[in-house]
Amino acid sequence: MLIDEIEQVQNPGLGAALIWRFACGYESAGNHEAVPLAYAFLVIPLLFNKGVQEAVISTHKGLRKLEEKLNGAQALLASIQEGALSMRGLSQESLALAIRAGLLTLDVPNALLRVRSATPPGVQDESAAKLLKAADKLGLWASQVSVREFCFVFHLEL
Repeated sequence: MLIDEIEQVQNPGLGAALIWRFACGYESAGNHEAVPLAYAFLVIPLLFNKGVQEAVISTHKGLRKLEEKLNGAQALLASIQEGALSMRGLSQESLALAIRAGLLTLDVPNALLRVRSATPPGVQDESAAKLLKAADKLGLWASQVSVREFCFVFHLEL
């Protein structure tokens, strides 16, 4: 399955695309003009986690419904924090790549990310397309709650 390949490769290019699509989803709601920088360090660990990825893909009614699905998966929730910490380097490298590629801009004084282009990529691989769509969906849901509430759903500490 693709997630196993991703874990072996830990591709910063894919990570950059996921952070960018998350930001596109976040801004698409129209509630915000920019994405808090902290999210850039959460997207990859969440979506490279097979259990979380499958839950996001299969959920259609928002973050609260996703939270209900994850509530029974204590082992999964316990592993997310460790994943976030161990993937900080990959997240940082992916974020830098997204900025260099011109997908995002970083407002350093305010620690905010802004999308430069929201045009979705033409992706041939079905697994990658699902992952990018999941990032977009997760970004949209994140825009409807605070960073603190988002982290609470996934049992994350910033």
